[in-house]
Amino acid sequence: MIWIGLFFAGDLYVNCTSVGNLGTFEYWLSMVKVVTIVAFLILGAALLFGVDFRRSALQITRQHGGFLPNGWSGVGLGVILGLFSFFWN
Repeated sequence: MIWIGLFFAGDLYVNCTSVGNLGTFEYWLSMVKVVTIVAFLILGAALLFGVDFRRSALQITRQHGGFLPNGWSGVGLGVILGLFSFFWN
């Protein structure tokens, strides 16, 4: 809870100072976001292809009938349920 207040106070300070400081602050926050996304993509690919893991995810998806054992109907129903949940608000 305290770290939220500290982050808010730091962000408020940066927003109240010059525009150059705000641009630099936003640049570094964006860089953190981009680096995190790239790291997750690399880790996801490593998990998918079995790099340094016991079994690869590709082997797991071939068990019990493959990736879509009951066809595309489950995917379609999931999409309909997701759309219904978003549009019902």
